[in-house]
Amino acid sequence: MIATKPTIQLNEDQQKGLEAIEDWSLGFHLGNAVKYIARAGRKDPNKTVEDLQKAVFYIRQKIELEQARADYTRVAALLD
Repeated sequence: MIATKPTIQLNEDQQKGLEAIEDWSLGFHLGNAVKYIARAGRKDPNKTVEDLQKAVFYIRQKIELEQARADYTRVAALLD
């Protein structure tokens, strides 16, 4: 069975955000960061800070992942 894209209604801004995430190949962490930055203060003005904190969380996760990859590459090079 082939998975199909779910049918959801996106407004123009949401569609542009999704297209940017896909076009830029941002992946999970950076895609979520962009999503939370884009919606900060828009979806719920009372949750602007929370949305920005979520964006920072995903950026920090990406940094940790990239640092771990760089460390692994350095160790692997030493073992060759």
